[in-house]
Amino acid sequence: MDNSQTAPQKMTASSSEEAATTNSTEEENTPKNNLKSTSENSKTYAELFPDVNLAKIIAKNISGTEDINAEVSEAELQTITNLVATNQNITSLTGIEHLTALENINVNNNELRTIDSLFNMPTLKSISANNNKITGNFSLVKTLPELHTLEVLGNAITELDIENQPNLVTLSADELELKKLTLKNLSQLNGLGRIASSISIDWGDLESVTLMNLPEIISVDISGNYLDSDDIHLENLPAVKNLDISSNELTRLPKINDFPLLTTINVRSNKIDRLESSKLVDVPKLATLNADKQAVTLSKTIAAGNFTIPNNVENLAGQMVTPKIISNKGTYSDQSIAWASGELSGLSKVSYTFDEVINSPAIAGKYTGTVNQPIEVKAVPVIVADKSVSYAPVNAKDEATFLQDIRASASENAQITSDYSEVVDFATPGDYTVTLHAKNEFDLKADPVTVVVHINDIQKPQVAVNSNDISFEVGTELTSEVLLAKSGAVVTDLYDEAIKMEVDLSEVDSSKLGTYEATIIAKSKSGASSDPIKLSVKIVDTEKPIIQINNPEIIIEKGSELTEGQIIDQVGITATDNYDQDLNIHMDLSKVDTSKPGSYEVTIYTEDSSGNRSETVTITVKVPEARIGKITIQYMDSENNELAESNTITGEVGETYETLAKEIEGYTLKENPANSSGVFEETRQTIQYIYVKDIINPEFPVYSENNVTPELPSNNNNSVNGSRQTPSKSVKKQSKAYSKINQMPMNLPETGDSTNLLFIFMGVLLLAGLTLSKAKRKNQ
Repeated sequence: MDNSQTAPQKMTASSSEEAATTNSTEEENTPKNNLKSTSENSKTYAELFPDVNLAKIIAKNISGTEDINAEVSEAELQTITNLVATNQNITSLTGIEHLTALENINVNNNELRTIDSLFNMPTLKSISANNNKITGNFSLVKTLPELHTLEVLGNAITELDIENQPNLVTLSADELELKKLTLKNLSQLNGLGRIASSISIDWGDLESVTLMNLPEIISVDISGNYLDSDDIHLENLPAVKNLDISSNELTRLPKINDFPLLTTINVRSNKIDRLESSKLVDVPKLATLNADKQAVTLSKTIAAGNFTIPNNVENLAGQMVTPKIISNKGTYSDQSIAWASGELSGLSKVSYTFDEVINSPAIAGKYTGTVNQPIEVKAVPVIVADKSVSYAPVNAKDEATFLQDIRASASENAQITSDYSEVVDFATPGDYTVTLHAKNEFDLKADPVTVVVHINDIQKPQVAVNSNDISFEVGTELTSEVLLAKSGAVVTDLYDEAIKMEVDLSEVDSSKLGTYEATIIAKSKSGASSDPIKLSVKIVDTEKPIIQINNPEIIIEKGSELTEGQIIDQVGITATDNYDQDLNIHMDLSKVDTSKPGSYEVTIYTEDSSGNRSETVTITVKVPEARIGKITIQYMDSENNELAESNTITGEVGETYETLAKEIEGYTLKENPANSSGVFEETRQTIQYIYVKDIINPEFPVYSENNVTPELPSNNNNSVNGSRQTPSKSVKKQSKAYSKINQMPMNLPETGDSTNLLFIFMGVLLLAGLTLSKAKRKNQ
């Protein structure tokens, strides 16, 4: 091997600095085997690194020579932090884990089929394994906490799975060769593909993509691949603004979770026949949805006769789109597209297009496409047969004979089947409906055809009843079964044990009293009918009315009038009947005397129009003793001193009373009390008349006619007697009385003796007043 190839090589641009450091170290530490440990645990390079070419590179990095049989210590192995081993035909990295301080490794252009040995080295910061023999699945899920660069270009990797690398920034792979890509939990990753900060794998071979927790990615372009809806898993890409999944195999929108900044989704040129809004609930800023140019191809089917397919294309609002152009003169109705059989001749497919704007106030875009339905046009089988056939109830025929007898045939090589054997019973005369079916090798089915098989009957059914005159209570729900049971009707038939009778009740009205006619008839399976039986149906009312009371006892006042209406209301009488709506209530009041206290019985019953009388109920009418109220009348001065003896009057509670004041000499009534008239109550009442003492000046007596001397009307025992007698009302008559009023001395005109004239004038007035007062008292 050429020494230039075994020496440490210059690394890729991302590793050039480390390579330079390694070369410098080699020049300064020659020979390096002077650091070799003499420990008994030391092993040779060949023992530690089975791949000879790898062992030589490591030996030369440490000792300056390619002696792989020399012993090497752990301390010496730890001196290697950067390793460049490009173009060395290395096939295995076994033992590489002994380089416990290794940070950067470049094994480009070798024969490696795996680099899994590197995934147990937590010190690694950079891995470059371009142009090797790595194929199939490449997976790195164990965390390498320092790893920031991973390059695996030029391999045949079809499944790339990189997860849980917190510092991975650069990832290089042949993205267009990938069929399956999984990137998870890569908080620093700035992209995969030709565009920075983007996952860009367009027009490749991708069949499955999982992108989760990639906060630095701002754009995802996986257009032009072979991705179906269930093959795409996108979650928590918080910085992504654009998502392009156009030109794939999508039949639905993929589920998109946690895309707070996503504004544009492109799903153009897929096979989407339903835009599900539920898939977009975690995309709050979505402004554009490009869903045009969809190409939906349905499964191939046979088109026979008139051909119909359902319209299953659903827009973002959850509504079926309206077809825009339908091929071959198809029509659209009730969410189905139909083509007449005459338009399908020679066709291999039919189609329709749709063209709508995205019907959302917040989202712009279009939803357009074409739905193709591949077809194979075939003719529908047709069954031809006689409509009926008759057989005697003997010598049963098999199905083959039956099909011959009705001359049954089917077109398009269809085979005829029927339910003849299951349906027809030769032991029971009657009509049996047999259904013919036909189906050919393309599973095309003919429209079913029915044939009536008539098994002849020899004797008609016989109907008998116990009575032709029957009656029912009015309001009975009258059915055929009820009437047959009441009449005792039975039917017999020679061939039909399960024969049933039919009743014509069209003339019977069970809600009204009267006599009606009903008819019974029986018909066998063969169609033979019995002679009709006429029944006289009488609708009668035999039920007694029902009378009910709520209060069996009532109390009325003594002397009051008692009426039937009053009893009905107070007792709460209700009467009901199964037929009559209005019922008369009868009661005997002859024993009740409301003028006398006591308890009286009243019998009550009701009777309907059919003469049905209810049970008799008895109530008690009580006339209680009268309650007496008492009133004390007092005559007091303003200082609460009694001026005259008080009186007591009595009367029945509720009766009215009226009192008058007394005339008390030397006193004037101040005012009538508020309760001078009113109604007797159970509790004792008191009426007080208050008087004011008259004031008289002895030197200058003057009499005036402005004082009132009240008096109490005469009333035996000062009480009101009698059950209903009301005290006679007395107008508050005020007798003219004179009282002296102090007056100031008066100066009369000088026409004589002023004093004499004054006394004469006053005497005349006094005499006139006394005369008038006496006259009024006599009138009273």
